Amino acid sequence: MAGHRQYSKVKSYIEDAVNRGVTLATQRREYAENPEGYFIYPTVFSEVDKDDVLFQEEIFGPVAVLTPARDVDEAIELANHTKYGLVSAIYTTDVRKAFRAIDEIHAGVTFVNQGPTGIEYSLPYLGHKESGFGGGTWPHIYNELHQDEEHIHRLFLQ
Repeated sequence: MAGHRQYSKVKSYIEDAVNRGVTLATQRREYAENPEGYFIYPTVFSEVDKDDVLFQEEIFGPVAVLTPARDVDEAIELANHTKYGLVSAIYTTDVRKAFRAIDEIHAGVTFVNQGPTGIEYSLPYLGHKESGFGGGTWPHIYNELHQDEEHIHRLFLQ
């Protein structure tokens, strides 16, 4: 982790979820706080309710939350059921579902069948809602970049 404050924050999210009985899908491991730095092992929670704090917050640590969806409609609803929207990713073999998700998920970047590759960080984008700079915070910049963002999403799919 970048420092003690972020380490403590992420650790508290994990410990709180475990204490509340949220399903832990990975083996629980000890944390490492030592003079060389702060380390938290990747932690995955499954069957997380969409109103749970783990689902609702941007944790910015090695914590993944898995919530099953019955179909693409529910997946899009789940993706948009938070006040944040920095990045999203979808995995599908149906290109129509991919384009629909790109259009309907409120996120600064949407990856299809892959995670971040590195190149996208040199392209202009803003988070949606309360993520990143957020569109509502700088409307003139958001409006200008949003047009480019739509073309960039499509470019990565081709």
